[in-house]
Amino acid sequence: MTLTHKEVLFYRCCLALCIVVILFFATAPLENTVIIHVWDKLQHFAAFIVLAFFLDHSFPLQPFNRFKLLTLVVFGVFIELIQSQIPYRFFSLLDVAADSIGAIFYIPLLLISKRLGFYPKSY
Repeated sequence: MTLTHKEVLFYRCCLALCIVVILFFATAPLENTVIIHVWDKLQHFAAFIVLAFFLDHSFPLQPFNRFKLLTLVVFGVFIELIQSQIPYRFFSLLDVAADSIGAIFYIPLLLISKRLGFYPKSY
């Protein structure tokens, strides 16, 4: 089964919305300066699993490959570079690592979902 044009458009809109929301939260002032470090990294991890899902489904003719993975890693670095220019934010390699691990973690989830028959496209 392959994705319809409307489904691809839906996933692309979701991807764009996720990017906007992530950029908003990445540049917004921190209201609570005492952030639990582990929770922050889990948020990065989860956000990039979701981004990987929407990116993969937004371009269904290409498999989830190095290019899609690299796109997500570059986006994570881009966010950190933006944060390095904001006085109340800073660049964090740990955030980039959490983003990258989240994007990589999408791969076994993808393989499991394919094996269980939940993946809506065939390559």
